[in-house]
Amino acid sequence: MSQKMANTHAPMTTTPMTATHLAGLTRRRLLKTGIALSAATVTGAKADLTIGGQVISQPSQRYGSNNDPNNMAFGEPSAMPNGNTPMETLPINPQWPQWDFATIKANCEALKGRGVHLHLVAPSGFGSDEQRNLLAIHRLTQAGFYIDNPEVISRRYLRFAGSDSERLDDITALLNRPVHELPKILLGVRGGYGAMRLLNKLSDQQWRMLTQKLKERGTLLMGFSDFTALQLAMYAKGHLPYVAGAMLSSDFGKTEVNTDTIQSFINLCTQNQLRIQVPEAQLYRDTARPLAKPIKGTLWGGNLSVLSAMVGTPYMPTVDNGILFLEDTGEQPYRIERMLQTLVLSGIVAKQQAIVLGKFNFSGISDAYNGDYTFDTVIRTIQQTTGRPIYTDFPFGHVARRINFPLGVPVTLDNVGSGYQATFNQFYHLKTDANFGNLDLTKLFV
Repeated sequence: MSQKMANTHAPMTTTPMTATHLAGLTRRRLLKTGIALSAATVTGAKADLTIGGQVISQPSQRYGSNNDPNNMAFGEPSAMPNGNTPMETLPINPQWPQWDFATIKANCEALKGRGVHLHLVAPSGFGSDEQRNLLAIHRLTQAGFYIDNPEVISRRYLRFAGSDSERLDDITALLNRPVHELPKILLGVRGGYGAMRLLNKLSDQQWRMLTQKLKERGTLLMGFSDFTALQLAMYAKGHLPYVAGAMLSSDFGKTEVNTDTIQSFINLCTQNQLRIQVPEAQLYRDTARPLAKPIKGTLWGGNLSVLSAMVGTPYMPTVDNGILFLEDTGEQPYRIERMLQTLVLSGIVAKQQAIVLGKFNFSGISDAYNGDYTFDTVIRTIQQTTGRPIYTDFPFGHVARRINFPLGVPVTLDNVGSGYQATFNQFYHLKTDANFGNLDLTKLFV
Protein backbone atom coordinates (compact mmCIF):
# COMPACT_ATOMS: atom_id res chain seq x y z
CA MET A 1 0.00 0.00 0.00
CA SER A 2 1.21 3.45 -0.71
CA GLN A 3 0.73 6.61 1.23
CA LYS A 4 2.36 10.00 1.50
CA MET A 5 4.97 10.06 4.20
CA ALA A 6 3.66 11.44 7.38
CA ASN A 7 5.87 13.95 8.51
CA THR A 8 10.66 13.16 5.27
CA HIS A 9 45.99 29.60 -1.96
CA ALA A 10 45.73 30.77 -5.04
CA PRO A 11 44.06 29.00 -7.89
CA MET A 12 46.20 27.55 -10.66
CA THR A 13 45.45 28.21 -14.29
CA THR A 14 46.31 26.70 -17.62
CA THR A 15 45.13 27.73 -21.04
CA PRO A 16 42.00 29.87 -20.48
CA MET A 17 38.71 28.79 -22.01
CA THR A 18 36.62 31.44 -23.67
CA ALA A 19 32.96 31.48 -24.59
CA THR A 20 34.05 30.93 -28.20
CA HIS A 21 35.77 27.72 -27.18
CA LEU A 22 32.66 26.56 -25.41
CA ALA A 23 30.43 27.35 -28.33
CA GLY A 24 32.45 25.17 -30.64
CA LEU A 25 32.47 22.02 -28.59
CA THR A 26 30.31 19.10 -29.55
CA ARG A 27 27.34 17.96 -27.56
CA ARG A 28 25.73 14.67 -26.76
CA ARG A 29 22.38 14.56 -28.49
CA LEU A 30 19.24 13.01 -27.20
CA LEU A 31 18.77 9.63 -28.85
CA LYS A 32 15.88 8.42 -26.76
CA THR A 33 13.39 11.02 -25.62
CA GLY A 34 10.92 10.81 -22.79
CA ILE A 35 10.37 11.73 -19.18
CA ALA A 36 11.43 10.16 -15.93
CA LEU A 37 8.41 8.64 -14.18
CA SER A 38 8.15 7.98 -10.48
CA ALA A 39 5.73 6.25 -8.19
CA ALA A 40 4.67 9.52 -6.68
CA THR A 41 3.91 11.56 -9.76
CA VAL A 42 4.96 11.97 -13.35
CA THR A 43 6.16 15.46 -12.51
CA GLY A 44 8.83 14.07 -10.20
CA ALA A 45 10.05 15.43 -6.89
CA LYS A 46 12.34 18.20 -5.82
CA ALA A 47 15.18 17.90 -3.36
CA ASP A 48 17.20 20.35 -1.34
CA LEU A 49 20.81 19.79 -0.43
CA THR A 50 21.85 20.65 3.09
CA ILE A 51 25.49 20.95 4.07
CA GLY A 52 26.73 21.30 7.64
CA GLY A 53 23.16 21.41 8.89
CA GLN A 54 22.15 24.31 6.66
CA VAL A 55 19.63 23.79 3.89
CA ILE A 56 20.64 25.40 0.63
CA SER A 57 17.69 27.58 -0.28
CA GLN A 58 15.28 26.20 -2.80
CA PRO A 59 14.39 28.62 -5.60
CA SER A 60 10.92 29.36 -6.76
CA GLN A 61 11.46 28.10 -10.29
CA ARG A 62 10.17 24.61 -10.86
CA TYR A 63 13.35 23.21 -12.33
CA GLY A 64 15.72 25.56 -10.57
CA SER A 65 17.92 28.17 -12.14
CA ASN A 66 20.74 26.91 -14.34
CA ASN A 67 22.76 29.99 -13.42
CA ASP A 68 22.68 29.72 -9.64
CA PRO A 69 25.29 27.35 -8.17
CA ASN A 70 23.40 27.25 -4.88
CA ASN A 71 20.23 26.02 -6.54
CA MET A 72 19.76 22.43 -5.44
CA ALA A 73 16.09 21.98 -6.30
CA PHE A 74 15.45 18.81 -8.23
CA GLY A 75 12.24 18.75 -10.18
CA GLU A 76 11.15 16.84 -13.23
CA PRO A 77 14.41 16.03 -15.01
CA SER A 78 14.97 17.32 -18.48
CA ALA A 79 15.19 14.65 -21.14
CA MET A 80 18.72 13.34 -21.46
CA PRO A 81 20.31 10.41 -23.25
CA ASN A 82 20.37 6.93 -21.85
CA GLY A 83 23.72 6.57 -20.14
CA ASN A 84 24.25 3.32 -22.04
CA THR A 85 23.73 4.69 -25.55
CA PRO A 86 26.43 5.79 -27.96
CA MET A 87 27.21 9.45 -28.36
CA GLU A 88 26.29 11.60 -31.31
CA THR A 89 27.97 14.86 -32.19
CA LEU A 90 26.67 18.03 -33.75
CA PRO A 91 28.23 19.56 -36.86
CA ILE A 92 31.30 21.67 -36.11
CA ASN A 93 31.59 25.23 -37.31
CA PRO A 94 35.06 25.48 -38.92
CA GLN A 95 35.47 28.92 -37.33
CA TRP A 96 35.29 27.41 -33.86
CA PRO A 97 38.67 26.42 -32.39
CA GLN A 98 39.13 22.78 -31.42
CA TRP A 99 41.01 21.32 -28.48
CA ASP A 100 43.88 18.99 -29.24
CA PHE A 101 45.04 16.17 -26.99
CA ALA A 102 48.68 17.29 -26.86
CA THR A 103 47.73 20.65 -25.35
CA ILE A 104 45.35 19.11 -22.85
CA LYS A 105 47.94 16.48 -21.90
CA ALA A 106 50.58 19.19 -21.34
CA ASN A 107 48.17 21.09 -19.10
CA CYS A 108 47.62 17.92 -17.07
CA GLU A 109 51.34 17.30 -16.65
CA ALA A 110 51.90 20.91 -15.58
CA LEU A 111 49.76 20.27 -12.50
CA LYS A 112 51.58 17.14 -11.33
CA GLY A 113 52.57 17.61 -7.71
CA ARG A 114 50.48 20.79 -7.40
CA GLY A 115 46.96 19.70 -8.26
CA VAL A 116 44.63 17.30 -6.47
CA HIS A 117 45.30 13.92 -8.08
CA LEU A 118 42.44 12.50 -10.20
CA HIS A 119 42.88 9.20 -12.05
CA LEU A 120 40.62 8.41 -15.03
CA VAL A 121 39.20 4.91 -15.39
CA ALA A 122 37.37 3.68 -18.50
CA PRO A 123 36.16 0.13 -17.76
CA SER A 124 33.13 0.24 -20.03
CA GLY A 125 32.09 1.90 -23.30
CA PHE A 126 34.25 4.15 -25.45
CA GLY A 127 33.59 7.86 -25.77
CA SER A 128 32.97 8.79 -29.40
CA ASP A 129 33.06 12.56 -28.79
CA GLU A 130 36.70 13.47 -28.22
CA GLN A 131 36.03 17.18 -27.93
CA ARG A 132 33.52 16.57 -25.16
CA ASN A 133 36.07 14.58 -23.17
CA LEU A 134 38.80 17.15 -23.80
CA LEU A 135 36.50 19.88 -22.54
CA ALA A 136 35.84 17.86 -19.39
CA ILE A 137 39.56 17.42 -18.72
CA HIS A 138 40.16 21.11 -19.41
CA ARG A 139 37.51 22.09 -16.86
CA LEU A 140 39.01 19.84 -14.22
CA THR A 141 42.56 21.09 -14.78
CA GLN A 142 41.34 24.69 -14.67
CA ALA A 143 39.81 23.89 -11.28
CA GLY A 144 43.17 22.59 -10.02
CA PHE A 145 43.01 18.83 -10.57
CA TYR A 146 46.02 16.89 -11.84
CA ILE A 147 44.50 14.45 -14.34
CA ASP A 148 46.30 11.13 -14.54
CA ASN A 149 45.72 8.65 -17.39
CA PRO A 150 44.01 11.00 -19.89
CA GLU A 151 44.92 8.62 -22.73
CA VAL A 152 41.83 6.54 -21.93
CA ILE A 153 39.56 8.97 -23.76
CA SER A 154 41.00 8.04 -27.17
CA ARG A 155 41.02 4.26 -26.76
CA ARG A 156 38.58 2.02 -28.60
CA TYR A 157 38.17 -1.71 -29.14
CA LEU A 158 34.83 -2.93 -30.50
CA ARG A 159 32.26 -1.25 -28.22
CA PHE A 160 34.72 -0.83 -25.37
CA ALA A 161 37.17 1.86 -24.27
CA GLY A 162 40.08 -0.39 -25.16
CA SER A 163 40.79 -4.10 -24.90
CA ASP A 164 40.14 -5.92 -21.63
CA SER A 165 43.84 -5.76 -20.77
CA GLU A 166 44.01 -2.02 -21.51
CA ARG A 167 40.98 -1.28 -19.40
CA LEU A 168 42.25 -3.52 -16.63
CA ASP A 169 45.55 -1.61 -16.65
CA ASP A 170 43.65 1.52 -15.56
CA ILE A 171 43.10 -0.31 -12.27
CA THR A 172 46.19 -2.49 -11.88
CA ALA A 173 48.46 0.51 -12.51
CA LEU A 174 47.52 1.64 -9.01
CA LEU A 175 48.57 -1.58 -7.28
CA ASN A 176 52.29 -0.86 -7.19
CA ARG A 177 52.03 2.78 -6.19
CA PRO A 178 52.65 3.85 -2.59
CA VAL A 179 49.61 5.22 -0.80
CA HIS A 180 50.73 8.86 -1.03
CA GLU A 181 50.93 8.57 -4.84
CA LEU A 182 47.40 7.25 -5.22
CA PRO A 183 44.64 9.55 -6.52
CA LYS A 184 42.11 11.30 -4.33
CA ILE A 185 39.44 10.69 -7.00
CA LEU A 186 39.08 7.62 -9.19
CA LEU A 187 36.68 8.95 -11.84
CA GLY A 188 34.76 6.89 -14.38
CA VAL A 189 34.74 8.21 -17.95
CA ARG A 190 31.34 6.89 -18.96
CA GLY A 191 28.96 3.92 -18.66
CA GLY A 192 27.86 1.39 -21.25
CA TYR A 193 29.02 -2.17 -20.73
CA GLY A 194 32.30 -3.90 -20.02
CA ALA A 195 33.24 -3.47 -16.36
CA MET A 196 32.05 -6.97 -15.41
CA ARG A 197 34.52 -8.50 -17.88
CA LEU A 198 37.39 -7.24 -15.72
CA LEU A 199 36.35 -8.40 -12.27
CA ASN A 200 37.77 -11.93 -12.27
CA LYS A 201 41.06 -10.80 -13.81
CA LEU A 202 42.28 -9.67 -10.40
CA SER A 203 42.82 -12.15 -7.57
CA ASP A 204 41.11 -11.72 -4.21
CA GLN A 205 44.48 -10.74 -2.77
CA GLN A 206 44.93 -8.04 -5.41
CA TRP A 207 41.44 -6.68 -4.81
CA ARG A 208 42.03 -6.58 -1.06
CA MET A 209 45.41 -4.91 -1.46
CA LEU A 210 44.03 -2.28 -3.83
CA THR A 211 40.98 -1.43 -1.75
CA GLN A 212 43.03 -1.24 1.44
CA LYS A 213 45.45 1.25 -0.12
CA LEU A 214 42.62 3.34 -1.57
CA LYS A 215 40.93 3.41 1.84
CA GLU A 216 44.16 4.61 3.44
CA ARG A 217 44.33 7.37 0.83
CA GLY A 218 40.66 8.25 1.26
CA THR A 219 40.00 7.89 -2.47
CA LEU A 220 36.58 8.79 -3.86
CA LEU A 221 35.53 6.03 -6.30
CA MET A 222 33.09 8.03 -8.40
CA GLY A 223 30.68 7.13 -11.19
CA PHE A 224 27.43 5.27 -11.91
CA SER A 225 25.67 3.14 -14.52
CA ASP A 226 27.96 0.26 -15.62
CA PHE A 227 30.65 1.66 -13.30
CA THR A 228 28.52 0.17 -10.50
CA ALA A 229 30.14 -3.22 -11.20
CA LEU A 230 33.58 -1.91 -10.27
CA GLN A 231 32.21 -0.11 -7.22
CA LEU A 232 30.38 -3.18 -5.93
CA ALA A 233 33.46 -5.36 -6.44
CA MET A 234 35.66 -3.02 -4.42
CA TYR A 235 33.06 -2.77 -1.69
CA ALA A 236 32.61 -6.56 -1.59
CA LYS A 237 36.34 -7.26 -1.49
CA GLY A 238 37.52 -4.48 0.78
CA HIS A 239 34.58 -2.34 1.97
CA LEU A 240 35.79 0.67 0.00
CA PRO A 241 33.04 3.32 0.14
CA TYR A 242 32.05 4.76 -3.23
CA VAL A 243 30.17 7.66 -4.77
CA ALA A 244 27.14 7.62 -7.03
CA GLY A 245 28.10 10.74 -8.89
CA ALA A 246 29.39 12.68 -11.83
CA MET A 247 31.35 11.08 -14.66
CA LEU A 248 33.85 12.66 -17.02
CA SER A 249 31.89 12.66 -20.25
CA SER A 250 28.25 12.86 -19.17
CA ASP A 251 28.71 15.60 -16.56
CA PHE A 252 32.00 17.50 -16.80
CA GLY A 253 31.95 17.35 -20.60
CA LYS A 254 28.68 19.16 -21.24
CA THR A 255 28.95 22.39 -23.18
CA GLU A 256 26.86 23.89 -20.39
CA VAL A 257 27.21 21.92 -17.18
CA ASN A 258 24.24 21.26 -14.96
CA THR A 259 24.91 23.54 -12.03
CA ASP A 260 22.97 21.35 -9.60
CA THR A 261 25.17 18.36 -10.36
CA ILE A 262 28.40 20.35 -10.20
CA GLN A 263 27.41 22.13 -6.99
CA SER A 264 26.63 18.83 -5.29
CA PHE A 265 30.00 17.48 -6.51
CA ILE A 266 31.70 20.45 -4.84
CA ASN A 267 29.69 19.98 -1.65
CA LEU A 268 30.54 16.30 -1.46
CA CYS A 269 34.25 16.99 -2.00
CA THR A 270 34.54 19.80 0.54
CA GLN A 271 32.12 19.10 3.40
CA ASN A 272 31.97 16.57 6.21
CA GLN A 273 28.20 16.36 6.41
CA LEU A 274 25.69 15.85 3.64
CA ARG A 275 21.93 16.11 4.03
CA ILE A 276 19.71 15.45 1.03
CA GLN A 277 16.06 16.38 1.36
CA VAL A 278 13.28 15.04 -0.83
CA PRO A 279 10.34 17.31 0.09
CA GLU A 280 7.67 15.36 -1.78
CA ALA A 281 7.95 11.63 -2.26
CA GLN A 282 5.94 8.44 -2.08
CA LEU A 283 6.44 5.93 0.69
CA TYR A 284 5.22 2.40 0.07
CA ARG A 285 4.84 0.41 3.27
CA ASP A 286 2.63 -1.89 5.30
CA THR A 287 0.48 0.52 7.30
CA ALA A 288 -0.20 -2.22 9.85
CA ARG A 289 3.44 -2.10 10.90
CA PRO A 290 4.91 0.89 12.72
CA LEU A 291 7.65 2.62 10.77
CA ALA A 292 10.90 2.97 12.66
CA LYS A 293 11.94 6.60 13.01
CA PRO A 294 14.58 7.17 11.95
CA ILE A 295 16.01 4.28 9.90
CA LYS A 296 19.77 3.94 10.26
CA GLY A 297 21.99 1.65 8.24
CA THR A 298 24.56 1.38 5.47
CA LEU A 299 23.29 2.79 2.19
CA TRP A 300 24.59 0.76 -0.74
CA GLY A 301 23.60 -0.34 -4.24
CA GLY A 302 23.58 1.45 -7.57
CA ASN A 303 22.35 0.53 -11.03
CA LEU A 304 19.66 -2.16 -10.82
CA SER A 305 20.64 -3.96 -14.03
CA VAL A 306 24.21 -4.35 -12.80
CA LEU A 307 23.20 -5.44 -9.29
CA SER A 308 20.85 -8.11 -10.56
CA ALA A 309 23.52 -9.40 -12.96
CA MET A 310 26.02 -9.75 -10.11
CA VAL A 311 23.79 -11.77 -7.78
CA GLY A 312 25.51 -15.01 -6.82
CA THR A 313 28.99 -13.80 -7.76
CA PRO A 314 31.82 -13.16 -5.27
CA TYR A 315 31.70 -9.49 -6.31
CA MET A 316 28.27 -8.86 -4.83
CA PRO A 317 28.53 -7.30 -1.36
CA THR A 318 26.86 -8.83 1.67
CA VAL A 319 25.20 -6.06 3.67
CA ASP A 320 23.13 -6.84 6.75
CA ASN A 321 20.54 -4.37 8.06
CA GLY A 322 21.37 -2.06 5.17
CA ILE A 323 19.36 0.32 3.03
CA LEU A 324 19.39 -0.57 -0.66
CA PHE A 325 19.54 2.19 -3.29
CA LEU A 326 18.50 1.42 -6.88
CA GLU A 327 18.14 3.30 -10.17
CA ASP A 328 17.91 2.37 -13.86
CA THR A 329 16.95 3.59 -17.29
CA GLY A 330 15.24 2.46 -20.48
CA GLU A 331 13.57 -0.69 -19.09
CA GLN A 332 9.95 -1.78 -19.27
CA PRO A 333 8.25 -2.12 -15.89
CA TYR A 334 8.13 -5.92 -16.06
CA ARG A 335 11.88 -6.06 -16.65
CA ILE A 336 12.42 -3.90 -13.59
CA GLU A 337 10.24 -6.22 -11.54
CA ARG A 338 12.14 -9.27 -12.81
CA MET A 339 15.43 -7.74 -11.68
CA LEU A 340 13.92 -6.77 -8.33
CA GLN A 341 12.56 -10.29 -7.92
CA THR A 342 16.11 -11.59 -8.44
CA LEU A 343 17.23 -9.48 -5.48
CA VAL A 344 14.24 -10.74 -3.47
CA LEU A 345 14.64 -14.44 -4.28
CA SER A 346 18.37 -14.32 -3.59
CA GLY A 347 17.66 -13.17 -0.04
CA ILE A 348 19.35 -9.79 -0.49
CA VAL A 349 16.26 -7.68 0.14
CA ALA A 350 15.38 -9.69 3.27
CA LYS A 351 18.60 -8.42 4.85
CA GLN A 352 17.70 -4.78 4.21
CA GLN A 353 15.70 -2.39 6.37
CA ALA A 354 14.39 -0.36 3.45
CA ILE A 355 14.73 0.33 -0.28
CA VAL A 356 15.39 3.78 -1.72
CA LEU A 357 14.55 4.24 -5.40
CA GLY A 358 16.21 6.95 -7.45
CA LYS A 359 14.97 8.35 -10.72
CA PHE A 360 13.93 5.65 -13.19
CA ASN A 361 14.11 7.11 -16.68
CA PHE A 362 11.67 5.18 -18.84
CA SER A 363 12.34 7.23 -21.99
CA GLY A 364 8.67 6.99 -22.95
CA ILE A 365 8.68 3.19 -22.54
CA SER A 366 5.57 1.43 -21.23
CA ASP A 367 4.69 -2.23 -20.88
CA ALA A 368 4.32 -3.77 -24.32
CA TYR A 369 1.59 -6.18 -23.19
CA ASN A 370 -0.50 -4.01 -20.93
CA GLY A 371 -0.10 -0.29 -20.44
CA ASP A 372 -1.80 -0.54 -17.05
CA TYR A 373 1.17 -2.50 -15.73
CA THR A 374 3.16 0.47 -14.49
CA PHE A 375 6.16 1.22 -12.31
CA ASP A 376 3.71 1.92 -9.49
CA THR A 377 2.39 -1.64 -9.90
CA VAL A 378 5.91 -2.99 -9.66
CA ILE A 379 6.73 -1.09 -6.48
CA ARG A 380 3.50 -2.15 -4.79
CA THR A 381 4.18 -5.78 -5.67
CA ILE A 382 7.73 -5.73 -4.30
CA GLN A 383 6.65 -3.92 -1.13
CA GLN A 384 3.87 -6.40 -0.45
CA THR A 385 6.20 -9.31 -1.18
CA THR A 386 9.00 -8.14 1.10
CA GLY A 387 7.27 -6.02 3.73
CA ARG A 388 10.07 -3.49 3.41
CA PRO A 389 9.30 0.25 3.19
CA ILE A 390 10.20 1.68 -0.21
CA TYR A 391 11.11 5.36 -0.58
CA THR A 392 10.95 6.95 -4.02
CA ASP A 393 12.19 9.98 -5.94
CA PHE A 394 15.73 10.17 -4.58
CA PRO A 395 17.37 12.70 -6.93
CA PHE A 396 19.83 10.46 -8.74
CA GLY A 397 19.76 8.36 -11.90
CA HIS A 398 20.10 8.59 -15.66
CA VAL A 399 18.52 12.03 -15.67
CA ALA A 400 19.71 15.54 -16.41
CA ARG A 401 19.92 16.70 -12.81
CA ARG A 402 21.45 14.36 -10.29
CA ILE A 403 23.20 14.84 -6.98
CA ASN A 404 26.47 13.22 -5.88
CA PHE A 405 26.22 11.12 -2.72
CA PRO A 406 28.23 8.41 -0.93
CA LEU A 407 27.40 4.72 -0.80
CA GLY A 408 28.84 2.05 1.46
CA VAL A 409 28.57 4.46 4.40
CA PRO A 410 26.06 4.98 7.24
CA VAL A 411 22.95 6.99 6.48
CA THR A 412 19.99 8.13 8.55
CA LEU A 413 16.57 8.35 6.88
CA ASP A 414 14.11 10.68 8.59
CA ASN A 415 10.52 11.49 7.72
CA VAL A 416 10.19 15.22 7.07
CA GLY A 417 6.85 16.72 6.15
CA SER A 418 5.46 14.90 3.13
CA GLY A 419 8.91 13.63 2.19
CA TYR A 420 12.13 12.47 3.79
CA GLN A 421 15.78 13.33 4.20
CA ALA A 422 19.00 11.31 4.12
CA THR A 423 21.87 12.42 6.36
CA PHE A 424 25.49 11.30 5.86
CA ASN A 425 28.26 12.08 8.33
CA GLN A 426 31.06 9.64 7.45
CA PHE A 427 32.57 9.79 3.98
CA TYR A 428 35.79 10.78 2.26
CA HIS A 429 36.42 14.31 1.00
CA LEU A 430 39.29 16.31 -0.48
CA LYS A 431 40.20 18.52 2.47
CA THR A 432 42.77 15.99 3.65
CA ASP A 433 44.78 16.41 0.46
CA ALA A 434 47.93 18.55 0.66
CA ASN A 435 46.96 20.39 -2.53
CA PHE A 436 43.36 21.10 -1.55
CA GLY A 437 44.15 24.80 -1.09
CA ASN A 438 45.11 25.04 -4.77
CA LEU A 439 41.63 24.15 -5.98
CA ASP A 440 39.28 26.73 -7.46
CA LEU A 441 36.18 24.60 -7.88
CA THR A 442 34.09 27.51 -9.15
CA LYS A 443 35.85 27.04 -12.49
CA LEU A 444 33.93 23.80 -12.98
CA PHE A 445 30.90 25.93 -13.86
CA VAL A 446 32.67 27.62 -16.81
